Amino acid sequence: MFKKDLLTLKRGSWRIKLKKKYQGLLERAGLEDPDLLFGREGARLLDDSQRSHIFSFRVNGKRVVLKEYKPRGIGKAWTDLWRPSKAIREFVLGNRLFEAGIPVAEPLAVGEKRNLRRLKKSFLITLELSSGTNLSLYPGNLHPPLSKEKIKEKREFILKLAESIREIHNKGFTHGDLNTSHIMVGEGRFYYLDFENARLRGRASDFRWIKDLARLNESLPPWITKTDKLRFYKEYAKGNRAKEKKVRRYLRRIERRTMEKRG
Repeated sequence: MFKKDLLTLKRGSWRIKLKKKYQGLLERAGLEDPDLLFGREGARLLDDSQRSHIFSFRVNGKRVVLKEYKPRGIGKAWTDLWRPSKAIREFVLGNRLFEAGIPVAEPLAVGEKRNLRRLKKSFLITLELSSGTNLSLYPGNLHPPLSKEKIKEKREFILKLAESIREIHNKGFTHGDLNTSHIMVGEGRFYYLDFENARLRGRASDFRWIKDLARLNESLPPWITKTDKLRFYKEYAKGNRAKEKKVRRYLRRIERRTMEKRG
């Protein structure tokens, strides 16, 4: 992402960066007065977690997603005095991922509101994925008992997921919190969400990809069997001889990390 593609705006205490090609769309969304964005009529609440509010709304036939970051606790707020907010970091990384061909929603704009360098508010706006279902909800029709057709569908689903994660790891992208709620399924493809803790490096370290798979393993429903998981990891390791030879050992390590996480 080049600086020439971005426009910087100042609106009171707000400092905003946005992609020039989306300026008209974002102005119609209400970016001229960011404080009004958070109370926008017709906005649909998608998620309300300890870290953020996430809303979706329609602008000129397109749906956009607004992520409002909640203030950090007093013990951590001081770190925001000298470094960009999570919103800025996610905007920059999101565009790097989008340009690298990683399946993520395209980031459009980001804003920070500061008072004497203290971060008061921040937000990120992305395009909404046109269609898709959260992975935590999608496989609901694949639990036992299964017909032969459903068994085949389940296996194909597991192999496609393994292939997708293998591809992003091969590109050097590790998520950092890869659970089923951070993956969308749409039109036969997987999309990745909420990458505040993600990294994009030349090579994904063993620690990072094992952490990703352990976190995913922890969030999988109980009817995903050990056989399903072994099939997943064999597909994930395909093309990497070291991983192919050690897939069962890696599986034990991932299961062990999952058990330690669950206590």
